Amino acid sequence: MSKKIVWEKWHNPFGDDDGHLEKFKNIYQLDENDSASTTYKDSYEEEEDKNMAITETDQIKVMSTPMGIVPITEHTDISKIFNFWTGHSNFNLTAKVVNLIDKVDGIETLDVFTRYRMRIGIGKHPSFQVGNILNQIDTIVSGIAAE
Repeated sequence: MSKKIVWEKWHNPFGDDDGHLEKFKNIYQLDENDSASTTYKDSYEEEEDKNMAITETDQIKVMSTPMGIVPITEHTDISKIFNFWTGHSNFNLTAKVVNLIDKVDGIETLDVFTRYRMRIGIGKHPSFQVGNILNQIDTIVSGIAAE
């Protein structure tokens, strides 16, 4: 069996805030002059609005870190800071394999989760093309003799 790694884009386990913004949608409706206007609402629509009320916890997300409480913003959101990829291998991720992968130019971070799964962070410099780096890793891995 040849050694292979299947790559997938890493997704933030805290979720994406795109759905979070749904609560803020349609709070104000703009008229033809782009001015905020109020519209008539039935009682059931008003009840829905009460159930979707915006609270302070909806507005600011925070995370506890060793450095204290940190607000999650576009500047602290890990998925926006790093270009993470998860690799699923059909072989053990030994120290030898991990060391070779870690030496590939463009790899900023390398985390081994299990003996078959890892996450890499690829630098955001334009010279670090994701496809090229993943191909380099695949070439290195395929060149390692079966252990």
